[in-house]
Amino acid sequence: MSLLTKLHEEQSTWYKYAYSFGCDKSEADDLIQDMYIKVYEYVEKHKNSIMYNKESVNLFFVYKVMRSLFIDEKRKPIKNVEITFDIEDEPYEEDKSVLKLDAVNKWYSDKIGTDAENEYFKIIFDEVFIKGKKISVLARETNITYWSLRNAVSIIKEQINDLEKNI
Repeated sequence: MSLLTKLHEEQSTWYKYAYSFGCDKSEADDLIQDMYIKVYEYVEKHKNSIMYNKESVNLFFVYKVMRSLFIDEKRKPIKNVEITFDIEDEPYEEDKSVLKLDAVNKWYSDKIGTDAENEYFKIIFDEVFIKGKKISVLARETNITYWSLRNAVSIIKEQINDLEKNI
């Protein structure tokens, strides 16, 4: 019996391995196909058998091959991704309305001397609204993700707009 035939007899085991890595059906099919190729190349190159004896395949060896192939595949960068805008050049201008000074003062005074979360918002307010710093620049300087800062700016605007309605 050939090596590929013996490997094929363990097909259900290879699927179990692939599913244990978190693969869906199509990823499992691809992974198993790659495993067959890799194992065949290994045996051809090293003239080594991956059999425990004449009857059984070294399951651990095949598991390690599949695991390595899976990790290699996940490490590959995603191909054919188009970025339609440049975050660096895109200032945060979702809402260009001018905030009322009374609402801004009330919001700011409510944040002084309070908990850390409010202090975080106050610092972002100072940097973005008072100093006019771009969110992307602030993200690089603070190592806080751009989207976290952008979300915080949206929350700040929302809170100030709510205060405007009450004034």
